[in-house]
Formats: sequence, structure tokens, C-alpha cells
Amino acid sequence: MKGFIGFIESEDVPLHVGTVRVVQMDPRVRQFGANTCETGFGLPSGHMQVTVAVYSLVALRLRSKRFTGIFTAITLLTALSRVHMGAHTPFQVLCGLLAGAATCAAVRLARPVLLSW
Repeated sequence: MKGFIGFIESEDVPLHVGTVRVVQMDPRVRQFGANTCETGFGLPSGHMQVTVAVYSLVALRLRSKRFTGIFTAITLLTALSRVHMGAHTPFQVLCGLLAGAATCAAVRLARPVLLSW
């Protein structure tokens, strides 16, 4: 029996920051396009982090149901594209989403302090 630590450290479940991308894990996966910018680590997905942080802040500021729907669609399409293109695993995309949500929350909490400064 591997145990929990062995499970966490296995190649099948990369849970540490700085994990490699899907194309580096599995040689059968090919990214779209000959020229790609996907050369760094895969965890968390930076595209997802920025998408969630920026669109969440704008949606919260506008308080529009229509924009929130558009934001949700853009976020879902970004997540699907990152996995489909072989740039990230679903776990890496989820971590990017959570990091973006945390960034949005931090900005919202810091806003009053920054405005009074």
C-alpha cells in the first residue's frame, strides 16, 4: 500500500506548485500551433487566475446579471480551452480559478485601505 504521502507524491496527482505541463507529462499530447508561449510551470494556470480575478472584480463593480453571465461563459471557455489545448490539467485550471478568486477577495478587502491611503 502506497499510503497517502505516496499518493500525493505520485506523478498521477501533482499537488505542488510548479508542476510541469501536460505536454511535458505525456508525450502523446501535442499543443496547438508550432509557436507556443507555454514554456513555464503549469500550476496554477495563470490564464485562469487573471480571467477570474479581473472579470470577478468588474462583475462585482458593475453588479449586472448580464455581465455576470458573460463572465461565467468566458471563464468556462477559458478553462475548457486550457485543458483542450494541452496546456494544463483540470487540477491546474481549478487551482488557477481558486487563485483568481483569492486575488479578487484580497483586492476587495484591501480596497478601503488603499483608497484611504
